[in-house]
Amino acid sequence: MSKNEILKNSITAVQERVEAVQQPAAEEAKHLRGIAEETADLVCAFRDERNWKQFHNPKDLAVSISLEAAELLEVFQWSGEDLKCEGKLDKIREELADVANYCILMADACGISLDEIIRAKVKRNGEKYPVEKAYGKKDKYTELK
Repeated sequence: MSKNEILKNSITAVQERVEAVQQPAAEEAKHLRGIAEETADLVCAFRDERNWKQFHNPKDLAVSISLEAAELLEVFQWSGEDLKCEGKLDKIREELADVANYCILMADACGISLDEIIRAKVKRNGEKYPVEKAYGKKDKYTELK
C-alpha cells in the first residue's frame, strides 16, 4: 500500500469518527456524550441549596478547577511506566467529577454555554491541526509541516 493510500485511508477513518461523534448513535461512545442539562442543573441546585453562589466568582472557580485538576494528576504521581487507569478508576471518577462540577459552575458564573465553547474550540483546533499534517503526530501546530 502506498503512502498516499495509507494517508487517504487514515483521513477516511478520521472523517468516519467525526461523523460518529456528530451523530452520537454509536453505543460505544455513550460514555463520551455531553453533560445533560439536568446534570448541570443538579450541580447548580446543589450550590444554590447551600447559598454558595456568593462565593463562586470566576477567579475562585478558576482556582478550584486548577486545584481539582491537580488532585486528578496526583492519581498518577510516581506511577512511572504505569499509564493505565486500572485500580485507579474510583479516584479518577471522584476527581474528574470535581473538575467537571467546577467547570459547570464557572460556565454558569460567566454565562457561557459549555456546549458552544467546546464545539468552537474543536473547530479552531481542526483548523490549527489539519488531519493531513497532524495525523499521528504530537507536535504543536506551529511545528507541523
